[in-house]
Amino acid sequence: MVPNVIVPLLVFVVLFLVGTMAKALPLHHMM
Repeated sequence: MVPNVIVPLLVFVVLFLVGTMAKALPLHHMM
């Protein structure tokens, strides 16, 4: 259903948001 180009982009965005939150908040154990 979803093109093969959108999936890697969504994964990259999710990982980027998680990394940003991990850096902004002192919750490194959630990684």
